[in-house]
Amino acid sequence: MKEKTITLPKLKKVKIGNKNYNKTLRKLEKLYRKLKNARKKYLEEVVSKILKGKEIILAERLKVRKMLSKENNSKNLRKSISNVSFQKILQTIEYNCRWCGKTFHQIST
Repeated sequence: MKEKTITLPKLKKVKIGNKNYNKTLRKLEKLYRKLKNARKKYLEEVVSKILKGKEIILAERLKVRKMLSKENNSKNLRKSISNVSFQKILQTIEYNCRWCGKTFHQIST
């Protein structure tokens, strides 16, 4: 059985304060929570793979704003880049390196 997807336009069609509005809002919140948890789990997996068996971690400071400019990339690539959240990954790596006693450096380009 396929899952029904709920989007914001569907929520806009329902009157505010209505029981259906509240049900739709709860379903939408549940979907957003699942998405948030999936992203968090993936982030933790990626960071643990990067840190496993390494003492020194070097990361390049990326110019994300330049990567998101329209003249350089296609729409799908820009969407994927903005969805990744490089800054959050670097913060998590830096925190875990400090916690484990490893060395972390960021290199500017």
